[in-house]
Amino acid sequence: MGTLVAVSAGLTASLTCVAPFVALSVAAAATLPVRQALLCTLAVWLANQAVGFAVLSYPWTPSTLEWGLAIGLATVAATLTAQWLLGRFDGARTPVRTVTAFAAAFAVYESLLAAVAVFLLGGAAAFAPSIIAQVLGLNAATLAGLWGLGWLLSLRSSTSPARLG
Repeated sequence: MGTLVAVSAGLTASLTCVAPFVALSVAAAATLPVRQALLCTLAVWLANQAVGFAVLSYPWTPSTLEWGLAIGLATVAATLTAQWLLGRFDGARTPVRTVTAFAAAFAVYESLLAAVAVFLLGGAAAFAPSIIAQVLGLNAATLAGLWGLGWLLSLRSSTSPARLG
């Protein structure tokens, strides 16, 4: 959990306003029980918000706070989606399970945020296909990096390997 929170804080500081919440949600869902995965997801989101407001000077406006809350809720939904799918495909090979969970979690996350943009807070322009593709690429690269990190950690651990999915 600490690794995912640190990754979130570091990526928030370096990427400014885009954090790979779907990748972090799938990693939490794949490696932790449901309750811990949700707590981890909330900790990741809180780290992102803390860095955003304390370091990057996000404005303290109602819109910014509402978007932060919407992102947090979408991240929780992505985690629950990934957790559910990982359980449904328990017999499938790890890469298939992880990619399936990632695709579904990404669709849920982006759909919820797009709905918030269209019906509540505005900003639907941020959901142009080119921007969604960039967000997808960032999340996919982060998930691959986390998967590689898990593999490396499992090489160092002789008792319980840390694997994604």
